[in-house]
Parts: sequence; structure tokens; C-alpha cells
Amino acid sequence: MAVLGEIDGSGKIVLIDGAAVEHAKLSGLPPPLPVVDLELEKVLGDMPQKTFEFKRVSRSSEPLDIAPEVTLMDVLKRVLKLPSVCSKRFLTTKVDRCVTGLVAQQQTVGPLQLPLADVAVIAQTYTDLTGGACAIGEQPIKGLLNPEAMARLAVGEALTNLVWAKVTSLADVKI
Repeated sequence: MAVLGEIDGSGKIVLIDGAAVEHAKLSGLPPPLPVVDLELEKVLGDMPQKTFEFKRVSRSSEPLDIAPEVTLMDVLKRVLKLPSVCSKRFLTTKVDRCVTGLVAQQQTVGPLQLPLADVAVIAQTYTDLTGGACAIGEQPIKGLLNPEAMARLAVGEALTNLVWAKVTSLADVKI
């Protein structure tokens, strides 16, 4: 968890660079201006209130009927053979988290595991110099003014983040 701020009821989103504030204190300078200072109404706009409707449904269930020749161990083996139950493929191909030892660079770094690295790099094998790289681009504030520009800048940021991994060709980049 990372503490990003506090809610004070002012109706604003204010982002202050903590390092710049500390530097100003130590240097005897006036506090710096906020990096972001937005009215919450401009960010959230006229969002409709969510409405939840709950309906109680009575369900009748029957006891589990397993054929006498099928043992609990047989059932357990059948369930564990399903890839969706026990596959670690998502972990090893997307974020890895060092399950296989094929991670060259994780995108999440530091003690809080925040996604701060420019690129995540995962090797394909233990012996070759090939693998996959994943980079994120995000420009949410620009979307307030121009969503098309935000999308272009986000793709541009992801592509420039990929320069830290040796990409064979732009044609090999998938979005």
C-alpha cells in the first residue's frame, strides 16, 4: 500500500511534491506550488449515482452424488488436471513474480512493489538471450483536455519505455 494523500473535504485534488517541500524547508524557501490542483467536480463531472437492487433468490440444492466407484482422490486429480485450476501460466508469462527464475527485470520494484520500472523483461529459456518485454504508458491528466492526444502520448510512452529492452523490430511490438 502507498499512502497518496488524505481526504479533507475541500472538493479538490491537490498533488504536492513532498521532496520539493522538504527541500524548500531546508533551504528556507517558500513552499512550492502544487503539481496538480483540480476541482473534483471537473475530474468526476456529472457522474450518475449507482443504484443497487437486491433480490433474494431461494436456491434449492441437492446433496453431492458421487458414484461409488469414484474416490475422492480420483475427483481431486480430475480437478487439478484442469489448466484453469492449477496453471501458473499467467504468473510466468505476464508478471512472473520470480516463479520460474526467468525474470530479467520486474516492472514492479521496491519494497512496496509499485510499477515503477520502465520495462519488464522475461527470458524465454535459461540458455537463450530471447524473451518478452512489457511496458506501460499512461497519461490520464492529458485526457481531461484531449482524449485523442492522451491515447497517442500513452502509446508513445509505452514505446519509449521499450527502448530499455532490445526489441528486434517495431513489427514485433504488440499492443
